[in-house]
Amino acid sequence: MCGLCSRLRRGRAVTGASELGATKVALGTTATDIVETLFLNMFYAADEGHAAEAPLHDGKHVVIRPLAYCAEHDIARYARARLPDHFRASFAARRTT
Repeated sequence: MCGLCSRLRRGRAVTGASELGATKVALGTTATDIVETLFLNMFYAADEGHAAEAPLHDGKHVVIRPLAYCAEHDIARYARARLPDHFRASFAARRTT
């Protein structure tokens, strides 16, 4: 996902939070995403990172990343183990085709 798309999505999430009266916005950033961002920032001299919790520029909202210390493969394994049977069968069918 490009940086612009990411910012637009995050902006919409913040707008939705404001409409609901919420002050925190939870993002699905994983440890894998954070490492990828770190390397991209090193190559392109960017200065933005992904803290597990960070205030937004508006001062009214805080972004939290509850999955920041989880690897994507662990999340996928957990989800597969917890999915109801009808979802599990759907994913199994998709993988074989």
